[in-house]
Amino acid sequence: MSQSFQSPTPSGMTFELDSRRLNRARRNFLDVNEQRLRRTQNSLNNRQQVFLDALPLLLHTNHPLLPGYVSHQTPCGVSGFEPNKHNIRAVRNIVKSFIYNQDRLPNLYIHNISLMGSCGTIAHSRSSDMDFWVCYQPGMNQMMLDELSQKLRGIEKWAASIGLEVYFFPMDLEEFKSGQRKSVSGEDCGSAQHYLLLDEFYRTSLLIAGRMPLWWMVPVEYERHYTDCAARLTRDNLVNTDEFIDFGGIPTIPAGEFIGAGMWQLYKGVESPYKSAIKILLTEVYASEYPQVNCLAHIYKDAIYQNKTNINELDPYVMLYRKLERYLTGRDEQQRLELMRRCFYFKANEPVGKPESKSSIKWRRNLMEKLVDEWEWKPHQLNILDSRKHWKVHRTIIERKALVNELNHSYRFLSRFARDYKSSIKISPQDMMILGRKLYAAFERKTGKIELVNPNITKHISEEDLTIIYTGSRSIYSTNNTWIIYSGHIELDAIDHHDPIKRGRSIVELIGWCYLNDILTVDTRVSLKADKSDLTEHELQRIIHTFHQAFPHKVTSAPQENFHTAHQPIHNLMFVNVGIDPMREWNQKGIQKITNQTDALNYSGMHTNLVQSIEQITINSWHEIIATQFEGDEAIIECILNFLRSTPPSTSPKMPKQEVLCFCSTRPEAISKRILSLLKEIAKCFYSNNGDPKHRRFLLEIENHYSMFAFNGNQPKAYHFSNYALLLKHLSKPQKHFSNITADHEALKQRHLRPLLSKIRPNQVQVFFCDKDRQTEIYLIDELGSIQYFSCLQSEREDYLHHLHQFLHAIWYRLESELNRKESYKHEPILFYELPKTISIKGKTHLTPYNATKSRQKEEHYYAVEVMVQYGEDKQPNYTIYCNHKEFSELEFGNTLFYNVAKHLLAIRQKNERYPVYITDIDLSQSKHNETPIQQTIQYLQYKLVLENSLNLALQKL
Repeated sequence: MSQSFQSPTPSGMTFELDSRRLNRARRNFLDVNEQRLRRTQNSLNNRQQVFLDALPLLLHTNHPLLPGYVSHQTPCGVSGFEPNKHNIRAVRNIVKSFIYNQDRLPNLYIHNISLMGSCGTIAHSRSSDMDFWVCYQPGMNQMMLDELSQKLRGIEKWAASIGLEVYFFPMDLEEFKSGQRKSVSGEDCGSAQHYLLLDEFYRTSLLIAGRMPLWWMVPVEYERHYTDCAARLTRDNLVNTDEFIDFGGIPTIPAGEFIGAGMWQLYKGVESPYKSAIKILLTEVYASEYPQVNCLAHIYKDAIYQNKTNINELDPYVMLYRKLERYLTGRDEQQRLELMRRCFYFKANEPVGKPESKSSIKWRRNLMEKLVDEWEWKPHQLNILDSRKHWKVHRTIIERKALVNELNHSYRFLSRFARDYKSSIKISPQDMMILGRKLYAAFERKTGKIELVNPNITKHISEEDLTIIYTGSRSIYSTNNTWIIYSGHIELDAIDHHDPIKRGRSIVELIGWCYLNDILTVDTRVSLKADKSDLTEHELQRIIHTFHQAFPHKVTSAPQENFHTAHQPIHNLMFVNVGIDPMREWNQKGIQKITNQTDALNYSGMHTNLVQSIEQITINSWHEIIATQFEGDEAIIECILNFLRSTPPSTSPKMPKQEVLCFCSTRPEAISKRILSLLKEIAKCFYSNNGDPKHRRFLLEIENHYSMFAFNGNQPKAYHFSNYALLLKHLSKPQKHFSNITADHEALKQRHLRPLLSKIRPNQVQVFFCDKDRQTEIYLIDELGSIQYFSCLQSEREDYLHHLHQFLHAIWYRLESELNRKESYKHEPILFYELPKTISIKGKTHLTPYNATKSRQKEEHYYAVEVMVQYGEDKQPNYTIYCNHKEFSELEFGNTLFYNVAKHLLAIRQKNERYPVYITDIDLSQSKHNETPIQQTIQYLQYKLVLENSLNLALQKL
């Protein structure tokens, strides 16, 4: 007898609920469910068919001999399940002695077992996996959940033994309904698509055992008032609550879910472009209908209520295709529709262009043939599609371009949608950031990036033969130099009749592109035609072999956690002098350089740089593959800067694996070892744990020129100096912070500066000197690591150093007072050392401490000469000089200041002696350097040197 209720709910909504209509809908659902289960069962082989019948009973009981057994206390028991003869027979196929004890009914911990996805549809194949939701009783403690999870893993393992890929997802119903989902991982972006996931569940899932979803009992016209209607059903006893489970309704799909779901499918499109293109287009269709979204689950339920139960028309994937078809046809987007048809055809994997095989399933074949007839596909089109696994690179690239265009189209649509509904975005900021980075890594084009052209489009695109041709000149600076790769064995006179696979300026990039895309394999024969290059067959084969060794498994997807931080290089593969003999001109002349100066960056007495090019392949932490080329004499400089830029010190990076290969004809092993050791020294300098890497410098010498590397913030910079004098001038510049200097082990070998660099210490002034050619050369290193080179006559050395010591102490205590420094209480702040006349290249240079407080001259000959410096409005210095407290200023003497000071000093000396004038103190407290107060000893010393020079020149003229 039919019951109908029209009483209003507390919200004022009135529902007309007819029990006959509800029961009919329930029968229709169960009938379609049963037909899809049979289709699923029939798609399995004889050995696998036991699985679906056995599964409910495996979860209904605990039996020590059955798959998944953990203990007798493991939660089991499926609500409403009564094993039938098929279930018992299936379990006895596993354990022949199994006896089901109906009297010992377990607690019913499991409320629902559902199979998600393509099973029983045209999109299902024998290789498809099976995803099960196992909804357990709320309130189970952690120990029970752990045992249930163990049981499910055990059943997964048994399923694998019979050739089934099965995954169970235990579910707490209350957590699911409240939207508590996992973050980005697995098959969905959890924080982004609760209702979209529910839509997919209702339209694709199969009820295996347990309670039926209550959603089917809410007529589609009441979907927007789902909660109230569900409450009315249970309150008026139209449903038995023990027979139903409530996953929730789909009153609408929030705008924000389309963005998160679309972004996720874009990422999934990297590895499964056909499947993702379909899903992301569905997201676009739903978004275009917003806010009145007519989702597929609603269409499916409406058909069930209207007694439309044709199993083919209710096939979830056919329904999906029909919705997409209507959308694209309405927009007159025929190219997109054709691509979508190809995506559907490949997803179905039923090659109707080929004769029917014994393994074909009749209903799938017939359904696919009907669709293909609708699409008016010709036999030649089917032949191309059915031979997909044999597509080669040209066809694959065309198809990838179409797929990427489709994904980009959807991305632009979603971006516009996101701008319009920004406040509705559901995806968490963390998930959004991760997905954005994954999309960037997968699709963003940038210079040198090696794109993977076969993301599961075809089985393989390998070539049996490849031909590499070089066009251009031997000059590495020519813009016409080009490497071209062709499929097959091609002669030069026939290249106009063949389309190249790829061309570029870097042969390593082309080889890497071919290898990483599986075009070039271990079995591929490669022909080289490069008469205008130094590249040999041997060198080419060594490069190819290197790729096989460095990347035996190609490049897989990056781990999830890698996208939580900015990308960093993890593997650098560098090829030096590919196709270049750096000594070609000498070798052609028959000249062999015999030398003990073997540094590859400063080779022989000619100081030749043997590194003329570096071609680099970098894999970063997001598994992007970047090819970079550096050419000319500064190739190594640019390579170092590239390395420092890609690993900014503030990120505390893990150093990438470095491989340096050189196969050219001149000193290849020595060159590769030299570059590798240099990179290790740079890494040790900037990335060790000794202080802030931004407060360090690295010095490199190439061809008797110098380069200094340092960081300005996070940006590396190289300073170049064509000679030693310019280097010293640079080193004398003030520093904002203490900055150490590391010299490359081959740099400054004949210079006194080299052993001094290792002596640089913060908060200490050190003076090093040695006698050379009647001069005493002096290097002063101050408390921030600045270095000043100057000299005096050897005959005046003791007096000069004594005065210098006095001056430095005066400046040190002046700075200590002005800057509130207390460093001198911890150690002696000013030290002097005498250097040997010759520098040891291999051993340690011995430094002799020197006492600068003694002087041969008498103290009465010393006069206190103090200078006050101020800057006027014209930013020019104004000097005031005090000689034993007698004042001489520019205000009084103008341009004759130094003349009058020198005249005064000469007058008070005995016998008008003309020994040098030494300044004993300088006040710069009112002076600034580049708008910054002067706070460094080196700046005081530089003023001292300039002023003393002016005074002594004036003295000599008297």
